[in-house]
Amino acid sequence: MQITKSHIDAMSELLKILETWIEKRPDDRNSAEPISILAMLAGSFLFRSFEFKLGNLNPGSVVNLHSELEQSKEKDLIVITQSSLALFGLEIDLDRLLLNNQSINLDQEPNFIDIVSKVQEPALLIMKRYNLTYEQLAQAAAIAATYYIVQGEKSNIEERFKIAFYFYHIGSRTCPPDFAINALNKTLDNQNNQGINSSEQNLKHWWKFW
Repeated sequence: MQITKSHIDAMSELLKILETWIEKRPDDRNSAEPISILAMLAGSFLFRSFEFKLGNLNPGSVVNLHSELEQSKEKDLIVITQSSLALFGLEIDLDRLLLNNQSINLDQEPNFIDIVSKVQEPALLIMKRYNLTYEQLAQAAAIAATYYIVQGEKSNIEERFKIAFYFYHIGSRTCPPDFAINALNKTLDNQNNQGINSSEQNLKHWWKFW
């Protein structure tokens, strides 16, 4: 598993498009909403990378991960998040977390189909723009989730990590909605015309791998 500049560029654009969907809460720095959205997105793109033969499986149906490869790729998203937090000096004992109850406290659990339907089309365009695979886009989304995990109080880091953990699991095991046909047919030129250009973004540089 190697994180590249394309991952980071894609992560930056995911953070920008997410601003369109999340509810602004200036007084709530610990909001679970952006973390859950990005984690569901990451999980759903990882699900697509498995290339399951879905047959008549409907969006929202749950699929069990049977192979060690599938389970290891799901855990990769968690390890990416853990490693990302470590760069900020925030250590998570993953072994202890895996052994403990993974229940999370949310006022209202977001609807998977509704959320993924809204964010997967622009995410797909970003994936195509940087020539990433489904799995690589999932990894970029996991890095983006880390950005929001570190925004709140340090005392709640583990709780926010658990939210990402939980929705990676949901996303990677739930059949996502179909892509809209027009998103599949859009070209890179169309995307540029819409003003999506990472070189013009003013996003704070918070990450550096190279």
